[in-house]
Amino acid sequence: MATTVTLATLLERLTENLWPGQFPVKITATGGAVGTFIAATAAYSSGHANAYDGVGIYMLSTTDALAPQGEFVKVTSAGFTPASGTFAVSPAWTVSPASGDVGLFLYGLPPDNIIDAINDIQRTMKVPRFLPLSLITDGDMETTGVGNWTDVGAPTTKAKITTAAETLLRQALDVAAGLDAGVTTANIAVEDTDTVYLSVPIRTQTGSVKVILYNATASSIIKSVTVSATPYTEVRFSEGVPASCKNVTVRLLGGEAGSRWRTGWVSLLTNNKVYSLPSAIVDSSEFIQAYYLYNLHSGTSNDTLRMWDQELRVWPSELLPRDWRGASPNRIAIDTPLYGPIFVSFRSALAVLSALTDTTEIPEELLVEGALGICLKQLAARARSPQVEAKLKARQARAETNYFSMLESKGLGSPTVVYSGVRRSPAGRSIADTISYPAWRSIGG
Repeated sequence: MATTVTLATLLERLTENLWPGQFPVKITATGGAVGTFIAATAAYSSGHANAYDGVGIYMLSTTDALAPQGEFVKVTSAGFTPASGTFAVSPAWTVSPASGDVGLFLYGLPPDNIIDAINDIQRTMKVPRFLPLSLITDGDMETTGVGNWTDVGAPTTKAKITTAAETLLRQALDVAAGLDAGVTTANIAVEDTDTVYLSVPIRTQTGSVKVILYNATASSIIKSVTVSATPYTEVRFSEGVPASCKNVTVRLLGGEAGSRWRTGWVSLLTNNKVYSLPSAIVDSSEFIQAYYLYNLHSGTSNDTLRMWDQELRVWPSELLPRDWRGASPNRIAIDTPLYGPIFVSFRSALAVLSALTDTTEIPEELLVEGALGICLKQLAARARSPQVEAKLKARQARAETNYFSMLESKGLGSPTVVYSGVRRSPAGRSIADTISYPAWRSIGG
């Protein structure tokens, strides 16, 4: 998986950068009561009782990850006892601090402002991603749960996993089942004049797995391919829809007792031209380009391919006008697949961070510098002297310069359109006939 950083780590880094000359900033409690915070390392015989008046204490972590973790209080007037490092606080903690709990001292900004600054940067980030197009709900494995994968027989395991060695994209479907047990997709409506294009990467742990294109109308198998390879192997084939067939499904079933396998995606396309973009694409403006997963290398049979021996090559595509009130507002028109899955690349917004354990894939330094500039601007606005204000604004300018420099180098801002507009094809001609760039240009070329 991509490297991630937690909200707790970002809060700690920002606090240290906001008040580098202050002590303490991050400190470990040695005890306390509901109305105090005790840190023996803060004891100072020459300290003054008013030294920390109004300073905030945010409980970053506790030894049991329970209250008062995440609570915020302030040191009362003359509330510091220098001899013992005891801070009287208000309001009271809901639970007394314990030895080993970690507090952040905040000198002028409450934690909500700092978290809001982090999320103000987080909201603007657009991370590059790519996913396969598929008529199958959750065929791209983006949904967290497994509600879209119906049991066939009685599989003993059915879950999504994110282990890097076991996934091809963000998640993979993990299934353990016996012979002819496993999972199936929901029905996909087809016509008996359609051709179906199927791509399913499989990694077996034990036993084998059957990838089945199933005629749900006649309750019969259209085609079945068995995989027993340990590395990811892509099952890929095209098949005409049988006469009178109105619905198909894809079944992933154990090929023998004690089988277990991972599925990277299930991409089912037809010779239709228009598809809904993956649900991860909130707005069609996030779309960048469509690609064809090209492969000339065989696997263990004519219907299997070695995974990632392929190239992603630009494929003719055109966004349809967005239907702002439609159930599927973002659609794309593509040329008919040649014999393989179509991927779309896009830039995806990230969810805001709220829990201390929430994570983000955005580089830590980028988020810290961006949020630091926002927080310093707020501190400058609250400064009580022109000299302090000027220093804070100078630090703000440096943080913003660093942020924009890193933002440009990482390419995480707004989407950069890399495709040319495609004209609507005249009758009898494919999109490829009117495309304004080479249809077989490699992703890197």
